[in-house]
Amino acid sequence: MAEDRITFKCTDCGHAVVIDQSKPPKDDDILKCFGCGREFGPYKTVKAAMIKAGKSEIEKMVFKAFGKKPVWKKG
Repeated sequence: MAEDRITFKCTDCGHAVVIDQSKPPKDDDILKCFGCGREFGPYKTVKAAMIKAGKSEIEKMVFKAFGKKPVWKKG
């Protein structure tokens, strides 16, 4: 069963920050840590950073398995 949420840890306090994908924030909503109140910025910025980090991890796994980087197509 797939998770309908994304979780990451606050870099200031370590509290779990959870994004419920069944009702995601709007792009301009500011994501905050409910543990310490740190603001991470607009959801669209955080989302772009998470996608970039995910692609980087996938590239590492593909390179390790096949010896070459994947080609990302826009779309």
